[in-house]
Amino acid sequence: MGSKGNRRVSVAATHRVSPFTASLPHPVREHSARRGWIGSGARPRRRDVLIPSVQVTAQPSLCLQSPVTRRAGLCAPLAGCELRVATRPEWVAAVRADLPAFLRDHAACERKAAAFVTHLIAHYPDVPWLVRPMIAVAREELQHFADVHKVMTARGIIPGPDEKDVYVRALTARPFTPGYSGLGQRLLVAGVIEARGAERFGLLAQGLAGEGLGAFYTKLTLSEQGHAARFIRLASRVLEPAEVHAELDALLDFEAGVVAELPLRARLH
Repeated sequence: MGSKGNRRVSVAATHRVSPFTASLPHPVREHSARRGWIGSGARPRRRDVLIPSVQVTAQPSLCLQSPVTRRAGLCAPLAGCELRVATRPEWVAAVRADLPAFLRDHAACERKAAAFVTHLIAHYPDVPWLVRPMIAVAREELQHFADVHKVMTARGIIPGPDEKDVYVRALTARPFTPGYSGLGQRLLVAGVIEARGAERFGLLAQGLAGEGLGAFYTKLTLSEQGHAARFIRLASRVLEPAEVHAELDALLDFEAGVVAELPLRARLH
């Protein structure tokens, strides 16, 4: 284990809290160290800490969406990289075949997403540029949970116990790139997870239209797109533009491999 400001904690050792948020280093401290402010005796001014958001959308091939949802007209270009592999159409058929199981898992995912964001807020109470947008995201994730729960109740579906999310665990267990902000990399992982959610919700907006859930999942698609873009913009506060681009490039390659190995089942991931 390294120093306090840049230590790594294994997923197995931190799963009771959250493998995604355990031992998060402070973003201002990390960035100040890289800028040479630590040890200078001066407290960095707020404008010194904030890095302008990276504008990678200028490159036409880079956008957080998949070819499938782009053709469906549900994804607008976002600040990030394009998902490298599309969800197989058979996944939608698996969801339709066991919609109650999928809705239970979807509700659990929304609740866990809200918990992750709330943990960030608790860990960084003195970082306004992180706390304020995370409060908004937390509210939206909780509202999504409430909305899915309402759909379940209307259909007589009883919530079940949580299951391990192999996809999320794989992405959060991926080793960080040395020298890059740990917080920035966690935010990028969150952005990619949200982007995959947007892609799959976009598929369900069409695939579950016959179940009366088309409009519901269209709304969620747009919301998840916004979350993905927000996480990436926040990551650019503690990562240089070139670092954001390089890390997303590697992360999306890794994510594509994880998705390719996912079983076809009635789960969000």
